[in-house]
Amino acid sequence: MLLVRRGDYLNYIQPILARRSWSLSWHFILDDSIVYPDKAAEYLEGFERAAIIINKYLPDAKINAPPLDPLKNFVTRGDTLTILLLGFNLPSFGFLIYFLVLSSGIIAQWQQRETATLVGRGMRPSSIQMLTFFEELILFAIGYPLGIGLGMVLARVMGYTSSFLSFVSRDPLPVTMRGLNIPVTLIALLVALLARMIPAGLATRRSAVEVDRERARPQQAPFWFRAYLDVIMILPTYYLYKQLSQHGSLSMLATDSPADLYQDPLLILVPAIYILTIALLTLRVFPIFMRILDFIANLIPWTTPHLALRQLSRRSHTYISPLLLVIVSLALGVYIISMAASLDQWLIDRIYYNVGTDLTFGVFPITDDPSASGTLVSGEWIPTPADFMSLPGVTNATRVGDYPMSTKLLEYGDIKGRFLAVDRLDLPRVGWFRGDFAEEPLGGLMNKLAQSSNSILVSQELYDKNRLVIGDEIPLRIGINYEFPVYATFKVAGTFEYFPTVYEDDKVTIIGNLEYLSFFIGMVVPHDIWLQFDAGMDGKTVLEPLGPKYKLESIRVKDAKDIIRAELAKLERVGVFGTLTIGFVAAVVMAIMGLLIYTYASLAERLHRFTILRAIGLLRQQITAQVITEYAFLTAFGSIAGALIGISASELFVPLFTVAEQEGVTGVPLPPLIPLVAYDKVQWLVIGFVAAIVFLEIAVITRSLSRRAFTSLKSAFG
Repeated sequence: MLLVRRGDYLNYIQPILARRSWSLSWHFILDDSIVYPDKAAEYLEGFERAAIIINKYLPDAKINAPPLDPLKNFVTRGDTLTILLLGFNLPSFGFLIYFLVLSSGIIAQWQQRETATLVGRGMRPSSIQMLTFFEELILFAIGYPLGIGLGMVLARVMGYTSSFLSFVSRDPLPVTMRGLNIPVTLIALLVALLARMIPAGLATRRSAVEVDRERARPQQAPFWFRAYLDVIMILPTYYLYKQLSQHGSLSMLATDSPADLYQDPLLILVPAIYILTIALLTLRVFPIFMRILDFIANLIPWTTPHLALRQLSRRSHTYISPLLLVIVSLALGVYIISMAASLDQWLIDRIYYNVGTDLTFGVFPITDDPSASGTLVSGEWIPTPADFMSLPGVTNATRVGDYPMSTKLLEYGDIKGRFLAVDRLDLPRVGWFRGDFAEEPLGGLMNKLAQSSNSILVSQELYDKNRLVIGDEIPLRIGINYEFPVYATFKVAGTFEYFPTVYEDDKVTIIGNLEYLSFFIGMVVPHDIWLQFDAGMDGKTVLEPLGPKYKLESIRVKDAKDIIRAELAKLERVGVFGTLTIGFVAAVVMAIMGLLIYTYASLAERLHRFTILRAIGLLRQQITAQVITEYAFLTAFGSIAGALIGISASELFVPLFTVAEQEGVTGVPLPPLIPLVAYDKVQWLVIGFVAAIVFLEIAVITRSLSRRAFTSLKSAFG
């Protein structure tokens, strides 16, 4: 073998050879200093194209490129994360657009009288539009770089996320400007500009008289309210939910790449559309609810609640826009909290389902005799579960055998699967099991195995498709090892939907008695060990005494807690929970800001009415109490409605966000995701949300209804 440079080989070695060499290998070292993660798919495509091009010029050339599987895995993980983040962020984007529209509308309404006065005195509407345009340009010039800087800061903060609203100290996440999408930012600026220009343009069409007349009378309901868009949206929302449910998971929408999502983009928006539809339907009930309270207020002799409820009843339509902001933001908050709690629990469930318990492993005897290695015929030498329970921290132990199995069934034909042999007495104390896995608990399933020594459990799918009944006999061939295959007939004793370590899409699995196999062969069959240990222990510490104490070596080790720690450190989790955290905080901040902006503008508009109430004898404290009562009702209504809508959205849509990668598992990992509504966190969210709004509202109301404001208004009216 010669190791030379290509030029030296061509110049010096090839001319002196009588015939061409049998094999030549050229090594190319690529410059990885300019490798960017966002171009990973292009790199992968380049490697694949390179093989085609090289074979075109050098037939039968073999390219020993670096293993592309890690790169393919990286691209797949990136696509999966794109799907998740898109699904999580779209509701927040919609909420942001609504906040821009609402705040711009409030500002335009606040300035409506000044705008009408300017138009009435000869200023052209185009001049007002131009004035608004330049005002927005100044704001964009200031806000664009600040927004980019704040976005990079938030990205860096996301790097410290461990779970929802939970942070840990770790190495800072590298943040670069390569992630900045200029077209998207320009679209965002365009949306913000239109949200400001359109209300300003509409305001120029009204005269000062029309403005005063509209303020004196209850304002017209929003367009969607008058057009019954909320009612119309019920059927499309139901249809989209059914379509998404038929896919089974968000990951099924993109089979090849995230671009597949755009074939039916509305399916990604279903949670946001659902929350919006139910919120709009709730607001249709709001005026009716206020009229009922107003009727009750007529029976109350107290002035303050009477005036507050009368105001809410007469002008209920004016509160719909800010109330929608509160309801949607709180619904999103509850939905995000429940999503985070469900994903956290699903991570634990997936890993324990895959492992079966805290720790599973096989054992092999340590020997200095090379001839002793190879397949072990029996498992007589394996210590008993009682011996393993003497290991440090171990609380329970059981034996589990996993063997190849084959059979022939009516619908399936020839089947090659696995036979999971368990110790029915010990497994319920060790194995991880969830209530939705079968119609009865794990102990009940093990009791079915006790009906006879050759009893077995089969999956409900296998049971139904082959039209089996309890008591049917199935012939099985079980490969204990190469020495002793078992040919026996087993009796169906029960069924299960899911069982730890069972993935029916990959292999059909039948569960039976380990003792029966040992009895059938006449000796203890080889098997693995499942252990349950204390929370403060780890698998490595538990297995350390195996060598010194029992002369055993552990193989096929699966440590559930260690796998969970590795999963928690993955960057996908940082992205998902960082996005959920930032989206939640942004939604809450925008809702509170929107309500405060509306409150301040509304109170400024109503200040002259409050002055009249002062003139007829009401105290300033009574007027302040009236306004606080109004917004207390609004906050209570919005909080309750938002929490209920968020809980219902969680129950419906959280199970559909099962996008995850799991080694050795195709499709959506099992077990199914159960929506977990974190009622304790939801309770604190509602309390904190209400407390923040009440505190800030009191501050704004007190400031707006200060003695100085009344004095200034009195002076203005003479």
